[in-house]
Amino acid sequence: MVASCNRSIMTALMGGLLLFKEIIMLVGYLTVKETAEKWGINPRTVQTMCNDGRIANAKKFGKAWAIPENTEKPVDKRGV
Repeated sequence: MVASCNRSIMTALMGGLLLFKEIIMLVGYLTVKETAEKWGINPRTVQTMCNDGRIANAKKFGKAWAIPENTEKPVDKRGV
């Protein structure tokens, strides 16, 4: 009974944390997909830029990136 109760509490807490993360993503931050649409590039390119540290102040929450909405598109390092 105790283990079941603790599991339910943990599930509820984890759900609250996920909701909290979603709220952070909406207030002042964009998702990878939203940023890609804004900049006119592929979402995978935005992910790579985040992983390479090329997008200033991008934050990672688990597998998802949060990108400040006022961030400028980095210069393409390929010279294209």
